[in-house]
Amino acid sequence: MKRSRKCDWWEFFTKPKQILLLISLTVFVVIIIIYFLSWQNNNRSFKKFWKNDHYYDFNNLMYRDSIDAKFEGEKIVHLDLKGAPPKVSYYEKLFPLLVKLGATGLLIEYEDMFPYSGPLLKNVSASNAYSLEDIKTILKLAEESRLSVIPLIQTFGHMEFMLKLKEFEDLREVIEYPQVICPTHEKSLSLIMHMVDEIVKAHPSATKIHIGADEVWFVGVCDRCVGILNKFGWTKSQLFLEHFVGKPLIT
Repeated sequence: MKRSRKCDWWEFFTKPKQILLLISLTVFVVIIIIYFLSWQNNNRSFKKFWKNDHYYDFNNLMYRDSIDAKFEGEKIVHLDLKGAPPKVSYYEKLFPLLVKLGATGLLIEYEDMFPYSGPLLKNVSASNAYSLEDIKTILKLAEESRLSVIPLIQTFGHMEFMLKLKEFEDLREVIEYPQVICPTHEKSLSLIMHMVDEIVKAHPSATKIHIGADEVWFVGVCDRCVGILNKFGWTKSQLFLEHFVGKPLIT
């Protein structure tokens, strides 16, 4: 007597291995469906997302504003020049483009791309640093585009361009890392002021400067700084502020 196909299928799905296989296939299909639906949703969110009545349409590369209010403040573009500064001729095209995009000013961070000349800083400039004539040309191009210029001068953290040099090694807050200058070393303030003086002199039309002070990872670590903290009963935050507003701190 022949067994029915229905019976054969039933027996197939009642065996443990076949049941496990069926469950695995079902789970796999469900995962694929969930992934596909999630991808579609994320793709829509990427192309168009809402935030405070604004949205960006990435397909058209256009910013749309659903309200009439406009930002009235300065729109400053940060030019971080360390490592590989653009050719001066590049700015002839860049500055007009930035203006078209709504920029009103430039925050120029030179680090070792500035042509330092004083006896304390003569070895800081990189071999591909701008010349003073280059900077004059850049400032002239910025003026022609009606872009204000704010020099950014690192004065606490981000001092690798200087502290990496052997001659300034003893000014490090932590000897192993050239990132932070020690605020209590007797040479630190003089070195920073010379740097500020040279950059300000090269930007006679500047009405303000930016002194950095972000990402100062080590404060109050070296023996000198610990001595100051103990002497005055200060916190590390107070030592940080004294570096900018207080008198020179020398142990």
